[in-house]
Amino acid sequence: MKHSLIALLIVVLGGCAALPSQPAAPGDARLANLAGDYDNHAQVWQAREAKTVLPPVHVHHRIVAVGKSAEVWDWQLRMDRPQGAPLEVSWRYDARVLADGRTLLTPARPLPVVKGGAAEFAPLAPCAMVGGIEHGVLTLATDIAACSAILPGLGAAGALLPVRLRFDGHVLDVATFADQPRGATASQHAVRARWFSGWVAINGAGPNAKADSQDWHLHRDLALHDQGDVLPLRWRDGKPSGYSIRLEQLEYQQRDTRVLKLSLLRDADGDAVAYAWANPDASQIGLNLGWVQVGLRLGGGDRH
Repeated sequence: MKHSLIALLIVVLGGCAALPSQPAAPGDARLANLAGDYDNHAQVWQAREAKTVLPPVHVHHRIVAVGKSAEVWDWQLRMDRPQGAPLEVSWRYDARVLADGRTLLTPARPLPVVKGGAAEFAPLAPCAMVGGIEHGVLTLATDIAACSAILPGLGAAGALLPVRLRFDGHVLDVATFADQPRGATASQHAVRARWFSGWVAINGAGPNAKADSQDWHLHRDLALHDQGDVLPLRWRDGKPSGYSIRLEQLEYQQRDTRVLKLSLLRDADGDAVAYAWANPDASQIGLNLGWVQVGLRLGGGDRH
């Protein structure tokens, strides 16, 4: 009975007519570079600095190709909320090239997994995004009215359903229903994240450590990205040290200056104890305060 209901749901949601299509080619230039992490931290920071009345929502995007082709994608979104835990949502996207050459991205929502069964997804055809590429930029959009009609059935997750995107290979401008309070053209300006790996050495005596103190707690497995990622620093037993580091790309508009910034934060109040700047394209950055030392290098894995 449960599987028949699932099948009926798939038929109902996937029943919208569409132009004849074929799977997206594995090397489709419009999609081949889509995989990666994107974050609009810099956009949110600039809005806060400008004291914007209605700032953009802060969302981290992770897009992962399923298999070796450019036909199926998992798009994970995590939105910070003023109170409570972040809202985390994942959609499965099927990519097709229509007969007229346009690209069609159809989302599907995950269904509850039956014990011992394979993952199943219900297509959300009314929320498919369609568009094309021009001058190397992929632009897609959905029919907002048609998509809004099924929004109540998606619950809170519907807030993070993409309805419009523009992708130039580096920046992913995405509009979701969560952006609509800021206006019809509002979007998340999410920049592709670069992952850094490295090490940290923190003295057990903290800022008051004497020069001859040998109580060093060393970790060589740091991994964080450069779009506002924050990583707590821990003692050798895994307990919090009370400090964190943040790596971010920022643009100081009044000075027309872009930087890569590494900050040491005090967890108690979130204030920066110290920071270091580097060229935004730098592949290395570090910080040395004597009692705490950090070294980061572009490359390596991530924390997912």
